[in-house]
Amino acid sequence: MDHFRADRAHERLNVGGRGGTPDAPSPTLDAGAFSRNVNPGQNIRLQIFNAATTRYFRLRLTTNRGALVQLFRIGGEGGLLNNPILEGGTTGSGFVTGYDAGEILLPPGSRAEVVAAIPTGLTVGTFLTMWTEDFAERICRRVTNEGLRKDCVFDVATTGDEIFEVAARLAQQLRNRGTAVQLVADKPRVNAGEAVTLTATVTTLFSDAKRPRGAVTFFVDDVQTGAPVRIDSLGRAIKTLHGLKAGEHRIRASFDAGTGMAASLACSPAVSGSTRPAAVRICF
Repeated sequence: MDHFRADRAHERLNVGGRGGTPDAPSPTLDAGAFSRNVNPGQNIRLQIFNAATTRYFRLRLTTNRGALVQLFRIGGEGGLLNNPILEGGTTGSGFVTGYDAGEILLPPGSRAEVVAAIPTGLTVGTFLTMWTEDFAERICRRVTNEGLRKDCVFDVATTGDEIFEVAARLAQQLRNRGTAVQLVADKPRVNAGEAVTLTATVTTLFSDAKRPRGAVTFFVDDVQTGAPVRIDSLGRAIKTLHGLKAGEHRIRASFDAGTGMAASLACSPAVSGSTRPAAVRICF
């Protein structure tokens, strides 16, 4: 971290650590930290280089109370710009950059020339801090599964493309909420009018996911049969059908967990062939 001390004395270079976060910095610097004295209202020009080979860095300058001091890009590897640029936030075209306006994002092996306008009204002796944050870690913060998060950080860090975070969150949702339904009947063939009992068993796609909760709706030939049946502690929903007519019937079970789990479906393919007129054949 770089630190700038609000003072009217000589300028003095200072580098070191600081506890807390950018929004709530520690009131003191770490032991051995240095600072550079600056005056309120002064503009400071900085040349910053990212020596990492794969990591993107997000730079944020804050006051002692965590208020953002905006950084303006005035140049880079191609030389100085004609006009300062305020980067970050949402662009005029609606593109969301993934970091706040007034911050600077440095790709691996690149440099930036920036100007920081030191605000007025700072208390003498307090410190401004330039925080460095791993851009990939920031982007992937909503991916809480350890394995998926590591993959997300690696992919974003090496490419700079946030689409990998979207893919990681979708994979996480599938891992946490994905379900499958197995549908069986107590007999493959019954006589017309005879009862048949259906059992739909809902399971998660991954063993470490929470137990599914919700209800299963049964359909015969794409027509719903009765109200949805809530699954028990073993994930089973049981439905008994009466009065099926002779012929083949396509049975389907649809699981709906509301907001807790993802919906899933078990259904049968079309089955050809004839049956005895007095018989009912159940197809899954």
